[in-house]
Amino acid sequence: MSFLHRSLRCLSLMLLAGSALLNPMVSRGAEPAAVEKMVDPAIDATGPFCYLAYPNFNIGVMGVGKGSQVTFDGAIFAGGNEVAFFTGADHQPVMARQKLLLDDWLPVIRWGVKNAGVAYEFEAFAAPHDDNPLSNTTNFIRVTARNENDTPTRGMVTVANRFAVDDHRFGYMRQYPFSPSWKYEMLDDAMVRDGKIILLFPAGGTREAVAGKPYESPFSGADFHVSDRTEVGLITYDSMLEPGEKKTIEFKMPSFPVAADDAVQLAAIRESDYETKRRDTVATWRNLEDQGARLYVPEEKVAHAHRASLMYNWIAIWTSKVGDWAQGVNKTQYNWFWLRDGAWIVRNYDLWGFHQVAAKCLDHHLTFQKDNGNFQSQEGQTDGFGQTLYVLGQHALLTGDKAFARDMIPRFEKAIEWLKGARAEDPDHIMPATNMLDNEYVHGHLPGHNFWALAGVRTAVRTAMLVGDKKNTAAWRAEFDDFHRAFMEKLVKECGTDRPIPPSFETTGGQDWGNLLALFPSEALGPDDARVAATMKKMRAEKYAEGLMTYKGQLHHYVTVKATHNFLVRNEQEEVLRDFYAILLHMGSCHEMFEWETAPWGARDTGRNLPPHGWGSAMFNTLLRNMLVMERGGDGGLDGREIWLFNAVSPTWAKAGQRVAFERMPTEMGPVSAEMRFEEDGASVRIEASWRTWPTQLVLPIPYWAELESFQSDARQSRHEGDFIYLTPDASRVSLKWKLRNEIEPLSFVRAVELFKDEYARKFAEYRAAGHEASPVVAPTMQTAEEREKRWREVFSPAATGMAVGKTVEASTGKDTASRAVDGNAVDPQRSSWVTKKADWPATLKIDLGAETTVTRVQVVPDYLSEQTFRYKVETSVDGEKWGVIGDMRENKVRATDKGDLFEVKEPAAVRFVLLTQEGVAWGESAGFTEVRVFGK
Repeated sequence: MSFLHRSLRCLSLMLLAGSALLNPMVSRGAEPAAVEKMVDPAIDATGPFCYLAYPNFNIGVMGVGKGSQVTFDGAIFAGGNEVAFFTGADHQPVMARQKLLLDDWLPVIRWGVKNAGVAYEFEAFAAPHDDNPLSNTTNFIRVTARNENDTPTRGMVTVANRFAVDDHRFGYMRQYPFSPSWKYEMLDDAMVRDGKIILLFPAGGTREAVAGKPYESPFSGADFHVSDRTEVGLITYDSMLEPGEKKTIEFKMPSFPVAADDAVQLAAIRESDYETKRRDTVATWRNLEDQGARLYVPEEKVAHAHRASLMYNWIAIWTSKVGDWAQGVNKTQYNWFWLRDGAWIVRNYDLWGFHQVAAKCLDHHLTFQKDNGNFQSQEGQTDGFGQTLYVLGQHALLTGDKAFARDMIPRFEKAIEWLKGARAEDPDHIMPATNMLDNEYVHGHLPGHNFWALAGVRTAVRTAMLVGDKKNTAAWRAEFDDFHRAFMEKLVKECGTDRPIPPSFETTGGQDWGNLLALFPSEALGPDDARVAATMKKMRAEKYAEGLMTYKGQLHHYVTVKATHNFLVRNEQEEVLRDFYAILLHMGSCHEMFEWETAPWGARDTGRNLPPHGWGSAMFNTLLRNMLVMERGGDGGLDGREIWLFNAVSPTWAKAGQRVAFERMPTEMGPVSAEMRFEEDGASVRIEASWRTWPTQLVLPIPYWAELESFQSDARQSRHEGDFIYLTPDASRVSLKWKLRNEIEPLSFVRAVELFKDEYARKFAEYRAAGHEASPVVAPTMQTAEEREKRWREVFSPAATGMAVGKTVEASTGKDTASRAVDGNAVDPQRSSWVTKKADWPATLKIDLGAETTVTRVQVVPDYLSEQTFRYKVETSVDGEKWGVIGDMRENKVRATDKGDLFEVKEPAAVRFVLLTQEGVAWGESAGFTEVRVFGK
């Protein structure tokens, strides 16, 4: 593959032409590849650019476990309720894909729409009730209607509640299953469902039970066919607005529904003031930002993405029951803890000077050290070992905190003893092989796990050096050297001296992941290593599309950062900036990163893999920091360290009068501030540092777009050699004179967007010319009476749910969830499934129908959202002793769907018991069965 003509050298696309880049997720042999859907480029016609067609956002409170999802269309989903908005007399659903953050980084989210000349503006944020991080929070929502017409115009906004919509909402956020038997009541200022308040609203609105049905008195779901999808408890505010006039209404949505008799909590919510809570929220986040390093860059997208990325990481933190901070990835599907994600994110805090936040998060990391010394949060993820040693040691090095370092020594002693034992048992004397299908998604000895372990052990050595622990320094250095020797022997055996580094040493295939870490952060190989060059050549040729790395053929936002660091360490500055702008291009309008699952040149849809992705945000900020300042050399820090400054400077930053600067940036040698201020024919560099340990030298790469003519410095010694200026670490001033090279592409975010739009529009025109329809990007509409009745009849009526609902069940395991398989709810796998663990398979679930009944059909609905392949059988019996098989899925190779599996009884007969035996799934450690429906006469 090659890039488009170099005159288009667009970072944004790496527009590798042709379909060869679109690596299929599964090999199809000679079958023609399916045509990827595309969205109409008209979605990009106005407003800030937002790559994803279905962007999603989080609002929440730092330190609090749960947050809410602001959906792509503009609803707010908290897991226990969703609040949706409609405008105008025709109840147009709000569809506002492009949203903005307050000051482009604060978690106060804004969006808007227009209807009949009235602008409807929405704003939302979350705030706590008190100082207890384990207590409830409230989503504050403000709606403003402003007449932009020259004549009086009616402004109308309707706010409605619904349990959930399966349209880019993360279902696992649901706090409990939907029940068709819930009771509903509308108070003067609150909507009550099942005895719990789900929304507080101001007076003055017209109340409806469901659309078209005025609220008169409490009602049950069956009264109006209220399903999980139904808008219920509608409040409409209708005003005639004069030209330029605006009206504002405010709502309060508890993150967790509040019991209607909880007077204390309800009083706290009712008495809370929108403006006060908003002011306190803004102050809290600004005070936090003030603790760290400062960045100054003359490209707004970069500056905003930096600050927003910090926010996305902070908001994903929750407080554990013992009071430490657990670093999550977001408030949706990755609201959990992994050592591997946490290590990147927490080290990023240290890189940007947020040491207090990092320290509190590291306390949680320590809880994952096993009795044998290994650090592990998920079975088989042995990269967590090296990552934890690395992030703990890096905290000591970046802060100079010797007390912390001394506290870590006993932890490191146990960990390295585990490593010695693990290596002794391994035939290659490296990190043990794994069968964990995640990240690299392949079995065997993974180079990435070894890169991390080497980085971790080396950092442990440096930590011992920091506190003068000579005994452990020597012992751990010996272990590092032996480990490195064994790994290099394995690397040479599998890759020679110039072949690409694979995801696994033994198993072919897999996904490029840890094998991209040879230069950073592991520093296991040198920048001139031919294997790294071969690896990156292979990535560019086979794995990049739209300027990003791919994973299973789909765009992967933050794996790109792993690849980009190789270009950075190799001083391939232009390649760094191509990747950098591609990463920015693929962010949303709120600067959020995604993970993967969107096809190149496709519908720009990540499906259920919803942004923002905190690991990606941390990786972006790590890359940005290293583009400005980076520690290098000295055998990874074992023998001194160099400080590299301004390593990848964009040509769009280099206009006369502009500057790139950072203040109080931590490094392993001490904090440093630096500025590069640009002139017509060069730049001046200012450096201020408080070195705890003097670097061996400062290195200033010459920008790739400039040809150096001369330089001057106040350094004791300085020299220009090749593409670098080398300075003794006493330097504080450097004056550079250069001329610009010819034919340099003006790389920038704006240019990246323009070129992407042009290329996407071109491809879309071809797509339409071939007869394909655009994939629609539309908001969920308000259900009609006919739609309500139809869904109720098909999903929740007795005829749909069968005769097993509420019957007695007996399970061999998963007893606390067994009744969910017969609760009548087949649409909520996340909260309404019988769940079993692999260790307990085969597992059985016996349903007692209570009496002999003629059974004609049995429908089994496995957890279809897991995308698993389930193996099981279904039997029936009259007496519970003798069984007959009516459905056998033990050889099943097809993934579960929401339709389930229907088994017809060939000769209907009277039975009393139905037995489901779960035997396994294609992969994973658990399995869920959402519903077992029994039908008969």
